[in-house]
Amino acid sequence: MATALEVDDYRRVFRFLEHVQESRAIGEFKNRVIEALHREFGLRNSTFFTGPSYGALFEDPDPMLYGRTVALFDEYRSDWVDYDVFQLDEARVKLEQSGVLSAHDLTVLPEASRMYLRDFLGRRGVADVGTLYLRHSDGHSLVGMFAVDAPFSERDLQVLGVIAKQLTVFGRNLPHDLPSAVGRLDRLTPRQRDVAALVAQGMSNAEIAATLVIAEDTVKKHVSHVLSVTGCRSRTELALYMQ
Repeated sequence: MATALEVDDYRRVFRFLEHVQESRAIGEFKNRVIEALHREFGLRNSTFFTGPSYGALFEDPDPMLYGRTVALFDEYRSDWVDYDVFQLDEARVKLEQSGVLSAHDLTVLPEASRMYLRDFLGRRGVADVGTLYLRHSDGHSLVGMFAVDAPFSERDLQVLGVIAKQLTVFGRNLPHDLPSAVGRLDRLTPRQRDVAALVAQGMSNAEIAATLVIAEDTVKKHVSHVLSVTGCRSRTELALYMQ
């Protein structure tokens, strides 16, 4: 039976999401997720693997590695990746349902997967390994979490499950990178730059029209042109670009 979350648990959720929601692009999003795991859960050893699909993410050529995982990565990639417990069908199904999973919650482990936990991680002081499954604008990600003192508590996993679902919602709207060609703004007329600045402030077309004393249809045309010139895909991305 699920443990009822308490006020302090929700405070952790809010602090975690508040920190991550300052991200302006996927790269920053990944870093902030790792930082929040450290701040709110004391997790110093973590990884962030990304790929175009769930199966492909295990072959991420350049995952983000933190703490002890840096020293473990070469051996993992050469000897153990095929036996990673989160490659199991049971793990994938459970992660798609809840967004978070601990190795201790898997009910059927092949011997090779048991060796992965015992001989690879266990002998290096890892008491439990868990992961968050996120889907975002850059594809699919597993955020590996390596507990060294004790297995993850049921309460922590429940809190992380709430967080994982919200991270997926937020991450889907982030650009891969902030547009780098800042000079593109020079290709806009002064009026178009004014419109872009007001979009960045969160104004609607009607509000921009009233502020600049122009027709709303004119604002729509300016916004479309600004998005085309800057390469931004949405008003939200344009707002990030203008910061």
